[in-house]
Amino acid sequence: MTPIPRTATLRHPATRLLLCLAVAGIASVLRGQDRNWDLLNYHLYAPFALLEGRLGTDLMPAGIQSGFNPLIDLPYYLLAVSWLPEWPRLVAFLAGLPFGLLAFLVFELCASFLRGLAHGGEPLPTNPAAAAGIAMLFGMSGSTVWSEIGTTYGDIPIAVLVAGGLLGPFRALETPPRPGRWAGFALLAGLCLGFAAALKLTAALFAPALTLALVAAAFSAGMGWRNALAGGLCFCLGWAIAFAAGWGWWGWAMWQRFGNPVHPLMNHIFQSPWAPLESGEDRRFLPRSALEAMAYPFFWLRGRPFVVAETGVADPRFALAWLAVLAVLLRAAWAWLSRRPWWLPPGTVLLLAFATIAFALWEAQFSILRYILVLEALTGLVLLATAMALGQARWRHFLPAFLGLAVLVTAVSEKQNWGRLRQYGQRVVELEAPVLPDNAVVATTNHPMAFVLPLLRGKDPVYVGLVGLTPGTRQWEETRRLLHSGRPILLLMDPTQPERAADPGAFGLVVDSGACAAVRSNLRSGLLLCRASAAPG
Repeated sequence: MTPIPRTATLRHPATRLLLCLAVAGIASVLRGQDRNWDLLNYHLYAPFALLEGRLGTDLMPAGIQSGFNPLIDLPYYLLAVSWLPEWPRLVAFLAGLPFGLLAFLVFELCASFLRGLAHGGEPLPTNPAAAAGIAMLFGMSGSTVWSEIGTTYGDIPIAVLVAGGLLGPFRALETPPRPGRWAGFALLAGLCLGFAAALKLTAALFAPALTLALVAAAFSAGMGWRNALAGGLCFCLGWAIAFAAGWGWWGWAMWQRFGNPVHPLMNHIFQSPWAPLESGEDRRFLPRSALEAMAYPFFWLRGRPFVVAETGVADPRFALAWLAVLAVLLRAAWAWLSRRPWWLPPGTVLLLAFATIAFALWEAQFSILRYILVLEALTGLVLLATAMALGQARWRHFLPAFLGLAVLVTAVSEKQNWGRLRQYGQRVVELEAPVLPDNAVVATTNHPMAFVLPLLRGKDPVYVGLVGLTPGTRQWEETRRLLHSGRPILLLMDPTQPERAADPGAFGLVVDSGACAAVRSNLRSGLLLCRASAAPG
């Protein structure tokens, strides 16, 4: 079979990239402006606090998410608030571009994988370029991937870095790999995945997965244990360098401020006086039994919320990938028991080892589907690789069947809804609020509402959060001290959700219900800015 030439399919990679970006930008505009829960809570506040140097003055007004690395949110904040606030459709278009870049990278991964098989003498589908395109569309139409286009969650940019890191080793396997070239690509992969983890700590789970996958793939390619381990070490070195560069400065700043580089998470280890001695882990989505853990992708087929997401997820992609990997494992076990030789190409070893290990680590630690968005984007490639390994891709009707499966799966999948505006306004973030008195302390009494803070006007305000504070911690005491420092006090409140709000009385505050002003915004309604005073005694 003829391998996929690098100039096939729209002639040139640059053309494919531009097409992917244009389609993604238009799709993002059509889907509507983002207004997800995290955007309202911290995706605007965090970069604002960084740019305005507020880490040393504010006290976690967006809750625990105030402590997340703000670098990943800087581009959207600059576009939406600083550079293009009056161009909401353009901002939505630009916010969709990472989706297009991910689609391009997934196609390139599929094409590179098939080129590696062709150079290894493996028979390919009748039209390799079409097979790569179908595999890309299969993954990119997934419930999580598609639902996040144009959003600020950051999972798509993380997936871009992970997919970009994977592309190097796949390119190295297109021809018989040379140890030096392999080590260089492994180092580059480490840089990509290390920076991904720096931007979003949950992406750290991909590091051990790719380390082991690189070692296994190199050994299966005949490079020997020494070169295989050297590639793994180069990956770890690159990861450490990029992580230190992308997150070290922020971790040091948090350590200087709170005595915990990931405050308030993992405080059972760092034991900062600012927070309770707890891990802060979100364990709501972990499997509830051994059976559920072993076959977890089948448990979110029914679309029930709070299985692997706050919203309902009904998507069979991971279940199909689970069955495909199981089929390969059973085939390998049968070959071993029957003492018949059966060989998996290095590219297949790399892909399946990475996806399987990463999924297992994710399930044990998080089980929140957004965090493995890149694996969902690669489900089409997993199915293609397993079909190749089992010999099914040599069937002359494979491509029509693969396309039909992609269409069917997309039709039955239930897309998640993270929250979007129904129509565009005059500005990306519209806000009407009273001018703050000088030196005011503004306290958020609920989540999510910290998106308001960057747009409030006033001289030298301080922003604090009252939600979820534990009496006796230094954060509680410092917050109470600020509220009783004689400064003007204003509470940002949502009277429609009193059951979720912090109690101002617990901090010795009396709310003046007759001195409340409406805070109007296109992103959230019903907010009030109310004056309060410290109770005597």
